[in-house]
Amino acid sequence: MKLIRAGRLARFIATLRPHNLGTVRAGAANIQVTRIAGGAALGLTDALRPSVIDLAEMHAEDPKALGSLLEEIWELAGAAGGRDSHARHELDERVAVFLEAVGAHEVRVYDRQVDRLAALLWECRGQQAPAVVVPAQRREGGAAA
Repeated sequence: MKLIRAGRLARFIATLRPHNLGTVRAGAANIQVTRIAGGAALGLTDALRPSVIDLAEMHAEDPKALGSLLEEIWELAGAAGGRDSHARHELDERVAVFLEAVGAHEVRVYDRQVDRLAALLWECRGQQAPAVVVPAQRREGGAAA
């Protein structure tokens, strides 16, 4: 009986401890996929590195402009009440401008890496990715057009 409990405890601890499942190549960067309790964590360090360099370049070129934009974001974050408030819309707009400026608004994944990312995310749930069957293209004249 104690062995069964120990096995259950080991499996439970394994689900709590982050477990790196693999890496997905996203352009020139990598996305690390880690299983965590109840889901997945995507490590975007490589993908965000160029954005940090762009941010440093923005600061070197015009520290006052960058500083004032960040101050506006901070003030609006404090003033933003509900989701429909004017300050919330202004905050969202300023943050979008900032993220666009540093290029940190998306990480693009292409071709087979999309399949790999999907498979790793399914693995985080303890499942295999569902098999997708793509029907062969119909021959010319084989179907009514």
